[in-house]
Amino acid sequence: MRTQNQIRTETILSIMMIGFTVSIIFKYILSQYLNMDFPHDTFLFPPDDRFRDFFTNFSQTHSLDTYLNKPNLVIANYFPFIYLIIYPLTFFDAYTATYIYSFIFYMSAIFVSVYFVNRLDYEMTVSYKVFTTFILTFMNYGMLFCFDRGNAEVSLYIFLALSFIYYSKNNKKLFIFFLVLTTLIKPYAGLYSLVLLNINKIRESIISYLYFLLSLVVFFIAMMLLFSGNVFENISNLFKNSSVVDVIYDIKTMYYYSASILEPLKFFLIKFNSPYSVEIVAKTITFITLLVSFFIIAINNRFLWKKVTLITCMLVCLTPISFDYKLILFTLPIFLFITSQELESDFKSYIYAFLLGLIVIPKDYYYFSELNDAVSNYHTSVAVLINPILIYLLIIILFFDMYKSRGK
Repeated sequence: MRTQNQIRTETILSIMMIGFTVSIIFKYILSQYLNMDFPHDTFLFPPDDRFRDFFTNFSQTHSLDTYLNKPNLVIANYFPFIYLIIYPLTFFDAYTATYIYSFIFYMSAIFVSVYFVNRLDYEMTVSYKVFTTFILTFMNYGMLFCFDRGNAEVSLYIFLALSFIYYSKNNKKLFIFFLVLTTLIKPYAGLYSLVLLNINKIRESIISYLYFLLSLVVFFIAMMLLFSGNVFENISNLFKNSSVVDVIYDIKTMYYYSASILEPLKFFLIKFNSPYSVEIVAKTITFITLLVSFFIIAINNRFLWKKVTLITCMLVCLTPISFDYKLILFTLPIFLFITSQELESDFKSYIYAFLLGLIVIPKDYYYFSELNDAVSNYHTSVAVLINPILIYLLIIILFFDMYKSRGK
């Protein structure tokens, strides 16, 4: 008889294999038989722009003069740890550094996959473990897109996975240590610290959270001291540079390769000729974030994989800039889901596996060529509608499932 973990794993593997294979075949037919070029010949970014995100960070890291806002360079709006990771690679040329960076973090991603696959509670042959690891790592659209861009999200994913590996071992100190490092790559990762809070264990929660906040401040200041220039000016520039994302709320066109809830909102508002209010959208997103955050704190930690999934949904869907590289973050909820010991009906397992599997496969089968000037360019596909809808559906199901099960 199959265990729930086996049902979850096999369902997700099936969806990922089918979704990835169908997409490859579809793209092959369009490119080879219909002679269609980009974006119809790949589900990734333009081939001539490969690793661009890494090259941008690489150029900002030389001599650690990152936050001086140098002329003719993209301003640095990442937090310091990602630049400290990249700094040793600046002693190589840019392309060599790219391959080293990709190799290190792909190997790290494989290590994370192997760790969680080995935690599955049913018998697996070595060959099947290799097969499972391969599917979860190399047929994962979010992961492939992230590596194709050379985006810092891949580093964030690795450190985030390490933090939850130690959380599963009940080692809160190392969980906090790696989560602090993760937050110092991109600050929104700090939202995962909500798992430290539990309304039923107030004193313990407050102590743990204060330890997290104190560690975050100390590590942040210590890292900023390593950069060229005045530390206070650098900190000021960092926060000033980070505010540039605010303008995304006001853009009336749909973004391409985006999983943000803003894209479906723009689409339907434009379709029905409704006014687009930046203030209303921002307040609605803030309200939902606060509501879900409070809910996460109030619910027992035995729902760990569901809490982590809710947080991931918020980080990916409720932020204005959310390109498809952020879908790599759903790899962690998948691993926590397939290794969870929480019992539920097979029907629920299939539903969750189905949604999680759909989120991490390519879905760009139709491109908007024209929509009343509402698309930013011809790269905008139907995926910018499907992904946020799937993620929001997952939020709703998780919310009601956890609320209904809270007293059991």
